Amino acid sequence: MLEVGRLGPGDFFGEMALLTGEPRGATISTLTPSQIYEVKKEHIKPVIESYPDMKNDLSRILTRRELENLRRRNEHFASVDEERSLASKLLSRITDFFAQGSLKTKTGSAAGD
Repeated sequence: MLEVGRLGPGDFFGEMALLTGEPRGATISTLTPSQIYEVKKEHIKPVIESYPDMKNDLSRILTRRELENLRRRNEHFASVDEERSLASKLLSRITDFFAQGSLKTKTGSAAGD
């Protein structure tokens, strides 16, 4: 098994799978007894729908984590343009994933409604 990082109290993992629907990319093992909470799409979707700007914050977190992982493999990775491109792609994936299963229909309304 290859160790790619260590997390501590209050840290989280699995955010890419939770927020984009991608298959998980790692297996997590604990070194000490731990309490783990599972957050599923159906738990977070109402929050994201209520606070749509949260997707921007979440995409920044995903971008930072993804860049950390990529830089571990190649210390010269990610110019500012590459970082912006990755952030934009992740935001789109989050938006698309949480739009799945939602019927977005627009009905006509009278002027002034």
